[in-house]
Amino acid sequence: MLELPLLLMLSAPTSELDDELVEENAMLKVQLQALEDELREGKRHSYIIVHGYITGSENVMMETMDVDMAKAWCNSHRRCRGFTFGGSDERPGDEVTVTFKARARPEREPARRATTWGCE
Repeated sequence: MLELPLLLMLSAPTSELDDELVEENAMLKVQLQALEDELREGKRHSYIIVHGYITGSENVMMETMDVDMAKAWCNSHRRCRGFTFGGSDERPGDEVTVTFKARARPEREPARRATTWGCE
């Protein structure tokens, strides 16, 4: 059986609650639109793949993930202009430690100890 205060809350006018929900919904729509704009902008990136490291550029973030996740992360963050990871395989089967960079000017490395995906 419901207690009296809970019963009163359920039957109380909800105009104040409705107003809060409408305001929150409007705010969420604005945030969603901003994320959709970023995603649309991010999909325009195409990448060049170079065997070598990106040097002389600020690190944006470092994380362990696969290449598809790295591309998605880079596409959704404006400061990211490319990423680099150890190894010569352009699409390793396992996750790798990826360093995201603010600028994508890789230095080619003949020994192929690193791979870089740079935004064009």
